[in-house]
Order: sequence, then C-alpha cells, then structure tokens
Amino acid sequence: MPEPIYSTTTERMYSRLPEAVREQDRLQTPEYPFKKWISGIADQINELEVILSRIDYYPVDEGGVVGDTSDLVDPVTADDAWLPWLASLVGVTLTSDLPASQRTIISASASGFKAGTKSSVKAAAQTVLTGTKATTVYDHASNLNNRGVASLWELLVVTGKSETPDPAAVIAAIYKAVVKPVGVRINHTTYEASWATLMTTRSKWTNWNVTWRVLMDTGLSGTVATAPVSRVESLGYAGSTFGEEVY
Repeated sequence: MPEPIYSTTTERMYSRLPEAVREQDRLQTPEYPFKKWISGIADQINELEVILSRIDYYPVDEGGVVGDTSDLVDPVTADDAWLPWLASLVGVTLTSDLPASQRTIISASASGFKAGTKSSVKAAAQTVLTGTKATTVYDHASNLNNRGVASLWELLVVTGKSETPDPAAVIAAIYKAVVKPVGVRINHTTYEASWATLMTTRSKWTNWNVTWRVLMDTGLSGTVATAPVSRVESLGYAGSTFGEEVY
C-alpha cells in the first residue's frame, strides 16, 4: 500500500526519523503502524500550529508586508466563530446575528483594544449620567479616602451627585458594556463639594470664577497617594489593564 499522508506536523516529525526506522515501519503488517500512532498526537499539535499561524503576523520591521494583519484577530478576515471574542476585546456589544453586520460593528469601533481600560469604564458609566457627565476613575481605590493605596484589584468610579439619577445604574452600565477589567471589583460613589470644602479651598473671590462642574468637584482631585508597585504590576499586568492616566 502507498505510504499514508497525514498533517504537515506529522509528516515533518516522521521525516526526521532515521531511514532504518521508517523502513521497518513500512515492512510491518499492516504497514506504517508507527506513523499512524505518531499522527494521533502530531495531528492535534498541527491544529494548534495552524491556529497560532493565523493569529501571528510579522510587522514590517521583521520582514512583514505593509498592511498585513493577523488573520484571526482582524474582523475582516476572522472566522465567524471568533467575532464575539473580538467584540469583547474592543468593548462593543454585537446587536446583530449576521456575521457581515458583526464585522462592521467591530471595525467601526476601531479605536483600539479598550475593554478593561479606565477610558472604557468611564465611557460606559457616562451613558447613564446627565449634564456634563463628569466622571473620574481611580485604580487602587475602593472609596474616596483610600485612593491610590487600596488593592490592585479595586477600581473606583466617581460621578457627580446631581448628575447621577440612579447610582445603581452606573455599575450596571459598566457590566453591560463588557468593559470591566477581569478580576477587578468596581466601586462607585457620587461626590459634590460641601459648603465647608468650598469656603476652605476657594477663600478668594477669584477662585470662584470657574464652571459649576469644576466648583462641585472642588476637593475631589486632591493629592492621591501612590501605591507600592506589586509583583503583578511589575510584570506588566496592571499596565495592560489600567495603562492610562486618571481621568
């Protein structure tokens, strides 16, 4: 019988065996039992190699072609089954079951991989606010008193009290938009400066010549403590999750 042909990975592995081993494999009854056994493992490895090759691509400075992209991470070329995952990466909700429409929705959001960042959390929170929609997002914070020194896994969203009709809706909106950083607890509070804070901070009349929103935020943007860098952050995890300035 002719030698059976299996996956690229199986053929590559089998071809590297000594010729004497391959010849003995051919002389067996039935023929090529060892190659068949190798294929049971190598064919599965081949499936992984194919997926990895479709994810990876080479930038121009590494010999790639201008305009080349990852086959499976580009919404234009990705398989239909990958589209919901791509949508979660850029923080958009797919409102259509049609792959063509889903590709358009994902491509239209092409402002980068924003899910899990403070800007995406802020944008989601603002969808349920009124007025100026003023929103500040702090990492390392679970309340206004521990900004910058709380756990890595705490995130605080602060909105204007008079602009937040339903405080519970703020966190709900963040979850609905699928932008919450993985493993992080979202905390929310409203804030508006008290009369005592205004009198203490703005003791001069010239300090009152600001917008109403700035006036109400008086005292909020004070000094924020700097949290010690944890091992997780030093490895880059926190940077990839929250890598933005406080808004």
